[in-house]
Amino acid sequence: MIEDCTPAEDCLVLACDVAVRRALELASKRMLTRNMLSLNLREVPAWQRYTRLPRLIDFDRQTQALHGAWTCLPFEMNGWVSVLDGYVRSLLATGQMHDPIDLRAVIQREMTAA
Repeated sequence: MIEDCTPAEDCLVLACDVAVRRALELASKRMLTRNMLSLNLREVPAWQRYTRLPRLIDFDRQTQALHGAWTCLPFEMNGWVSVLDGYVRSLLATGQMHDPIDLRAVIQREMTAA
């Protein structure tokens, strides 16, 4: 599937972007607590809600929030899980908005290093 996409880097970025958005949506849902129910987050896309919630700095809490987030990736992309996981953890810790341009830079650095 990925081999048929052109250019290959664009296809990889698109696939990773979808996986990152899913991970951020899942983490955002798990970050919500009862005392946050008063926050009006309905107008915020689910994958962006983490930016309106308290930062998630603790590694163990990040792990809980991201549990199962990467299961949607096909086997061929298993090598990218640690890269994407690190990227998403940095977003959860800083509250910085995910940007596909930033993700592309992370992917390009990893491709160059390999």
